[in-house]
Formats: sequence, C-alpha cells, structure tokens
Amino acid sequence: MRILFVSRCLPLPRHLGDRLILFHLLAGLRSRGHKCEVVAFAHPDDGDAIRKESAMLADALEAVTERPRRELDYLAGWSASFPADAYHTRHPAMWEAVVSRVGAGGVDLVHFLGGIQVREHRDAARGRPRLIQPYESYTWWLTRAVEASRSPLARATLRLRRLAARHFERRIYLGFDRVVLNTSLDERALLVLASELPTAVIPQGVDLPPVPIPLDQRPRSALVFVGNFAYRPNLDAARRLVAEILPRVRERVPDACLALVGADPPPALRRLHGDGVEVTGTVPDVLPWLGRARAFVSPITMGAGMKNKVLEAMAAGTPVVATPVSCDGIDLVDCEHALLASTPEALAQAAVRVLTDERLAGELARSARQLVEERYRWPSVIERYEALYAELIAAGPGRSRP
Repeated sequence: MRILFVSRCLPLPRHLGDRLILFHLLAGLRSRGHKCEVVAFAHPDDGDAIRKESAMLADALEAVTERPRRELDYLAGWSASFPADAYHTRHPAMWEAVVSRVGAGGVDLVHFLGGIQVREHRDAARGRPRLIQPYESYTWWLTRAVEASRSPLARATLRLRRLAARHFERRIYLGFDRVVLNTSLDERALLVLASELPTAVIPQGVDLPPVPIPLDQRPRSALVFVGNFAYRPNLDAARRLVAEILPRVRERVPDACLALVGADPPPALRRLHGDGVEVTGTVPDVLPWLGRARAFVSPITMGAGMKNKVLEAMAAGTPVVATPVSCDGIDLVDCEHALLASTPEALAQAAVRVLTDERLAGELARSARQLVEERYRWPSVIERYEALYAELIAAGPGRSRP
C-alpha cells in the first residue's frame, strides 16, 4: 500500500505526545513494506534539524509552515463547510501539496491526522479513500473541562465553547470514509452528535522496553509524573500533586519525593523545584525516570483521548496510581493493573499503599506490563491500522461503512 498522511504536525520531536502516532505509523508501516508519504504542518518552533530528521522517517515528506493561530482562528476553523479549492483554505500550500501528491498517482489512501487543522483539506484528496483521526472529541474534552473547573466564570465560558463545538462537530467529519478515535468514550461522544459517522476505535500503542528494573532496586519513596506541561490538564495535575497529594503522602512516608518530568514547565511550576520536588524540563527519554520510580501518580481530571504516559509507566513496570480520567481507553481493572482514585485524599492513600506494600506494588507492576504486552504494543496496533486501510481501499472511496 501507498499511504499519504496529511498531518497537523511533524513526527518529531517524540516528547510531544501528538507526534507519537505519526512517528510509529511511519516506522511500523514502512517496516512491513508499505510506502508512506507525508504532508505536514511545521510549527514555528520546529527548526531545520527537526524537519530534516522527520523527512528521514518517510518515503517523502513535505513540510508546510503553519501560520500561528489565535483563539479566533480556531473558532473560524470550526466552519462546517468544506472548501472546494486552495483559495478558500487557511493554508493554500497544504491544499496544493495534497493535490499534487494524489494527482501524481499511486496513492491508495489518505490518512488525515488531526481535527480542524487538517479537515478542510478533505476534498484535495478526491477520488481516494479518506480517513481522519481527530484523536479525541473536542466536545467531550470541554465537558470534562467544565466538570473540573472551580471558577464559575470559567465554567460559563467553557459551556459557551462547548455549545459552539457541538454545533460544528456534528458536521466537520462528514464525508470521510472513517473517523478514527483512540477511545470508545470519545467515539460515543462524537456519535451522540452525529450518529451517521462511520467511526472506528484504535488505541494508542507503546514501545515495550526491556525487562524493567525490579522495584526493590528503585528508591523506596520515589514518585513520578510525566507530561508536556504546556498542556493544561498536565499542568493542573502537576500542581495538584505538589499542593494536595504529596503533603498527604509525606504524613505516612516522610521522605517521599516527586519528579515532574516533561517539556515546557512554566515559571510557576519551575518555582516548585526543591524540597523533594524535581522539575526536570525536557528530557531525552522518560524511561530512566519511570524506571527509578516506585509509583507513577496521575491525578488528571480533565481532557480526552488516551494518555500515553500511563501506558509508558505500565510498560516500564512502574505501579500506577491514577484517576479514572487518566486511564481512558485502557482496558485495565482497578486493583489488578492499577489503583484508581478520584480525590487527592484517595490518591495519596493509594500512593502510600504502593510505597509501603511491596507485594501489592509487585503484583500491580507485573499485571500492568502483561496487559500492555498483550494489547498495546505498537506492532499489534499497527496491524489494526493496516487492516482498516486494506478494508477501505478494497471498498473504494465513499463505499465502506463499519
């Protein structure tokens, strides 16, 4: 097969979570003999090195510099119409690049990665099966944000944004041969708005690292949380960890320490560094940090889609303590693969249990890693994409329905 990916971002750098799916699709599909071409937005912060390294991952890659977006630009992007030509798009160069790749012949299917950033280019790929992967339902994301907000003014603003999202999300994915979500929660939220959409659920994958470092060889009181802290749900979770959870853990485990690992911690978060709290900023690889922790604690209360950080912790053999929101899309069982809790008090109690009960911690680590190995390794996830592509190509554009 020859697949054209139209992506809202480049496949690198990998520490930015929205790039992982494209990175692994390129690596996995090409290793199985398929041809993969990419037309992707390059963000202003993507330097020449990132562009060159990204180009090496595909059979062909064309980067289109994305114009910086303001809030009003995103609202404009929710227009329910589909442009018929490059002139009516926000990025004519992206449209022309897609038309050129499809028109050159040989493209079997076009996979759009992203939501409002790429969906307006649907008809640049006329005559080919087209699937779009918005990762999550934005309406569902906003519903979670409303529930988590503590400010009446913020809740009112979020409700207005949700009304707008519901209005446009009913129509902006129409005409695609499949809409792929990472979790059934996001799929259900989208189908409530547009029941006629041909949806499919394919989870995130994760690399399975070598045999994990045994828990008895890790610092006895080390906690960790991983995330891109430019993303509000991760930042809120980090603040909650430091202010509301870690102090409660220290009542039982006085030497408990916490590492907040990930890109773009704002100044307010960096100032929390010290007194047993480490704020690392960007690291080349999160695995060493997961491998030296006795527990991964994820108090995320908002957001949608799968959290790759939880899969990574499970794969690394690090016991997971998390809110149910953190585990969206992961078929885990409470007290078997992780300890689930919803309040700071309950999360702290669960973290203390993991830190003080070696048998429990070991059972959680083993069961979680086994679950990842059976269901969430990238090779098995790639096979699901491959099967979906083959189905859509065999049916032809506009004909395949689940």
